[in-house]
Amino acid sequence: MRISKAFITILFLGLFIIAGVLLYMLWQDELDRRDTQEALLTSTQALLPPIQANVTAAQADLTAAQAKLAAARESLAEWQAVWPTPPPVAAIQTIDYGAKLFILAANNQLNLVEFRGNEPSSVTIGGIKYQSTDMEIKVSGAILKINDFIGNLETSDPYLTATIDAVSITFYTEFDPEIGGVPLPDALITINILALER
Repeated sequence: MRISKAFITILFLGLFIIAGVLLYMLWQDELDRRDTQEALLTSTQALLPPIQANVTAAQADLTAAQAKLAAARESLAEWQAVWPTPPPVAAIQTIDYGAKLFILAANNQLNLVEFRGNEPSSVTIGGIKYQSTDMEIKVSGAILKINDFIGNLETSDPYLTATIDAVSITFYTEFDPEIGGVPLPDALITINILALER
């Protein structure tokens, strides 16, 4: 069977038209895809200026907050310089020991006139670290009772964890013309206490 030239021409012409239609459809799909991407890019670019404005505003807020923080820190430093510092723990313990000393003195029939404790310092004796502090206690009463008072200091509860390292006693007595004799003496007791450093 013989195919005519006209049939072959129509066949090629049909194939050519089909190929052209397919190419046109592919080209049109590509154009649609490009239009969609351009629309998406345009909408994204439209969102970019408000985001940049928000970032700029946030940076301005951060700068303002940092300035406020710096001002607050300066103000805090000024107030801390003016505000009294709390007493050291040693001073609070000294007040507690002072109250106990008054009771101990009364139990020994003495009048505790004055008590002063110094800040503790660190000392090393034989390779062991101790805290050392001096206390000055002014009492009035009989000499025997003053000696008992010092002995009781070493065995009383507040000082069970410490050692009395040194004691110095200075007595003050003067003739009192009103009573026609010498009253009970005043004594200034200086005690050095050692306690193991924690």
